[in-house]
Amino acid sequence: MQAGFQLAIELTNVFPVREMVKSTFDHVVSFARELQKSGSDLIVEEDLAALFGRGRIMPDFIEQFKRVTLKDTRIIPLYRDSQIVLDSRPGPTVTRAFRDDDPGYLATVIQLSMLGWTHDRTSLAAALVECMARRFRMKLPNARPEPSFDRLMGTLEICSSQTSPFLWSDFIQSIELRVQAVLEQHDTCLRGESTLLTFNTLFATIDYLYLVQSLPEHRKITISNQKGFTTVITWAHYLLGLVILLKTPREDVWFGSGPAQVIIEWQLTDVHQDPEICLLDNEMKVILKSQPDLFEGIQIVASERHPLKNFGSTCLRREFNTRTITSSGSPLYLEATELIIAFALITCKKMVRINAFYADSRHERSRRHEQIRIDRWRTIAAARLIFDEIEFDEVAVNTQVERIEQASFHTNISLPRTLEIYTNKAYGNNKDWFDTDLKRLIRHLTNLVVVFATISGVENYAGLPLILGDTRLSEPLIVLDRTLINRLLQIGEKDFLYFVSQLLVGPRFISEESAHGNTVFLVSDFGWSVFLSTVGDNDPAEIQPELLYIRKGIPTDSNSEVRKSRIRDSPG
Repeated sequence: MQAGFQLAIELTNVFPVREMVKSTFDHVVSFARELQKSGSDLIVEEDLAALFGRGRIMPDFIEQFKRVTLKDTRIIPLYRDSQIVLDSRPGPTVTRAFRDDDPGYLATVIQLSMLGWTHDRTSLAAALVECMARRFRMKLPNARPEPSFDRLMGTLEICSSQTSPFLWSDFIQSIELRVQAVLEQHDTCLRGESTLLTFNTLFATIDYLYLVQSLPEHRKITISNQKGFTTVITWAHYLLGLVILLKTPREDVWFGSGPAQVIIEWQLTDVHQDPEICLLDNEMKVILKSQPDLFEGIQIVASERHPLKNFGSTCLRREFNTRTITSSGSPLYLEATELIIAFALITCKKMVRINAFYADSRHERSRRHEQIRIDRWRTIAAARLIFDEIEFDEVAVNTQVERIEQASFHTNISLPRTLEIYTNKAYGNNKDWFDTDLKRLIRHLTNLVVVFATISGVENYAGLPLILGDTRLSEPLIVLDRTLINRLLQIGEKDFLYFVSQLLVGPRFISEESAHGNTVFLVSDFGWSVFLSTVGDNDPAEIQPELLYIRKGIPTDSNSEVRKSRIRDSPG
């Protein structure tokens, strides 16, 4: 029997055909206009609800999600007397989800919010379009023709922005730490991509999870390896209430009580292979099997988010537990943190502003330099937030600063002893640490501390959701190399804006802005806005053009209520 036909039978027996909630024509048209102003689309939202709305979200989770998401309802002007305001209230998509008498619509918003937190939304949107197209060709119940990519992408961005106060990273970190504690006891590293769902996994779980939830005593799911396990457990257990069994080589890890409904096998090898997903009956006989080789060429990209608070602590924990096993009390974390802060303090003394008039001319840049001054206390304040779990010593930081500054142009900046031992163990004794992932991570976190040291009131941005783990997003800014202490670091007026925007939006930001002539001065995503200090009616004599403001809220025209994710200067 063909898999598509068998899946159609499974779904038809469980899920009734979804019908759009009855509404008057005027109400539908009015709501469609509201969605259009926010950037979403009524038809796309309804099509997605036909897919994700079959899941029943746990009541306790709904209450928690609602409480956090609706907490902030502030509206503040972008600047004094501005028509543009930063609106933190939930938009029409979330408002409808909480008010509608259709629980499937709220279930859709919650699940899309979670998937958008852990994945690059461009690749996720393309994968969902393909999922919907294949389900429609298979003639599955409730299957709809695939929507346009742009409209589905807009809906994903709206779900992310309107639900951003809910930190999905809390669930991901909790799962990861629990599994890591078990693995440490058996000398096993936390390997593999914990949040990434492959296309095969996404395509299968969209139907299999709901079937298991509807037939809990008669259906089970097996997943052949741990790739994406934190996302699967968050989705299946915390949202849908299913019982998860994670089978590690030495010890089982349970999420929930009762018979296992989703079984994930932990592999020590081939951890990057796409997993095979099986739907089983109550006698553990395979009903359906989704094999990765059927979906070659369709890639989803991981783009996990983490709030600014403890961003650095989480990055270090993952680095030190991917190739080796490092206990939470190891001095590695403290030494690495103090080294990063030392590099940040040195960097802050080396930065100079590029005069925009001469930046692209033949004039010698050094003649037009003006030093950027950042108070030491601002750097320390940013570091305390970014490494909140790690209590560093400023005296030890000063020692690191002195050690680095004593290095000459031809001297390799060596690592502190504990970090050197780790590098030799993780990368090999003959590996120069400047050629390792550790160096790239240190540079990335140094940049993060430096940039947020330039922003007033950094403690107010603890919940700012930034992309975790992609150190390539630092490359256009400060290059940490052996010549750091012997040269000036030239900073353009938008360098800091582009750095934060890439971490907020993703790597596509640079190419998108290049296509628009690099005229952007405000960028918004995930419910936050970052913009240049030149915005507003400020005194030109007091403006430092490379510095930033970050505020909670989505840019909204107070008259038309149209929401925008970018605001650009008009072409000169």
